[in-house]
Amino acid sequence: MSSSTLTSNLKSNTIGNSFKTDVLWILAIYGCAVGSGSLFWPISLGSAGIWSMVILIALAFPVTYFTYRVLAQYIAEGTVSKTSKSNLIDTTNELLGNKAVKYLTVAYFLIMIPSLAVYAITMSNTFLDFFKTQLEFDPLNRNLTVCGILTVMSLISLGKTETIVKVVGFIVFPFIISLIFFGVMSIPHWNTAFLSSEANTNFIPEIFKSTFNNLPVLIFAFSFTPIVSSLVAHYKQSHGEHAFKKIDNILIISLIIIISTVVFFSLSCIFTLTPSEIKLARVENLTSLSILARKFDAPWLAICSQVIIFFAAMKAFLGTFIATRESLIGMAKNIFKCGDDFANGLAMRLISVSVVFVITLIPTIENLDIINIIKYFMVPVSVFIVFFLPQYSFYKVPKLNHCKGGFINWFVIFTGIFAMFSGFI
Repeated sequence: MSSSTLTSNLKSNTIGNSFKTDVLWILAIYGCAVGSGSLFWPISLGSAGIWSMVILIALAFPVTYFTYRVLAQYIAEGTVSKTSKSNLIDTTNELLGNKAVKYLTVAYFLIMIPSLAVYAITMSNTFLDFFKTQLEFDPLNRNLTVCGILTVMSLISLGKTETIVKVVGFIVFPFIISLIFFGVMSIPHWNTAFLSSEANTNFIPEIFKSTFNNLPVLIFAFSFTPIVSSLVAHYKQSHGEHAFKKIDNILIISLIIIISTVVFFSLSCIFTLTPSEIKLARVENLTSLSILARKFDAPWLAICSQVIIFFAAMKAFLGTFIATRESLIGMAKNIFKCGDDFANGLAMRLISVSVVFVITLIPTIENLDIINIIKYFMVPVSVFIVFFLPQYSFYKVPKLNHCKGGFINWFVIFTGIFAMFSGFI
């Protein structure tokens, strides 16, 4: 999300109330981290086999916490000034120079594009499945449906960043409640079919292979890269030299809440669905909640679940669009030397919407495999920023040499290597 927008909104609304500010940031991180990507994690876990599932669940907290703690530590090393808010771009420019910022904006753009495709596919598939299975209509034309959904998203995205943030914020809290609600509602439907899944094995090489293959989906399920920059910038300005301790506490609390709710929901889905239904979700490119909706006897529950998925993907799409537009603005300024009036004006908003529409249209119409997009495109590219950029800086910049080494850094490095090669291989 936009560092300047989110920081100014949260700060202006919560001055003098530190506790309320912290709660808002925890909700903001939850809203960014938990979305349609988290709804695909149960499908990935359920396909991995029971032992790989246990290992992946055990890895969820350390992989996510260590990674974003290191990224936050890197961003926090920047200097707050009148011209710098000490966000990711500002810190990289200060520590590594303008050339590094050019590469960063391009890499950031490359991360956001497949993310947008994932969310667009999720919205389209959920919409089509809703009319087919819940309303029992004849199948809608996929091409027209995709074009219609992307047009609506484009019209919303034409608004200013503040407007988009309000739309996203409106969706976050109901989504948290609904995720827990559907996890609880699934308990009466639990069964032991998963325990007899053909994916289950006691053969250690197969367990390692399955864990290795599903690691990228774990990383994406709890990803909140766009908001880390805003989080650090806010607390750097409000807490100065003591900011990182506060940031670390916020990360721990946020991730405990995020991982506990998502793991509960995931296990509830896995033990409610049969192995064949999990396989069907993968084949039809649908979230676990879409397949779960077909098991509920109450039609209103099934309908609500589909609506929730659609708005979760919509929330994620709009939040990611903000980051995409910021990367395009950064490219316009740093690579094409455009002025501020053009970069921050209506023309740039039109260009951003057009670019996003065109590059998400084809994969959405073709209904590309979402889990494969995550594994092969999103995570390997994001590894360079989230996992490797801070580590490179710790060794490259003398000022940051005190941050290098130690268990956490080596854990992040090896996790990044495994995630990258999982996609490449």
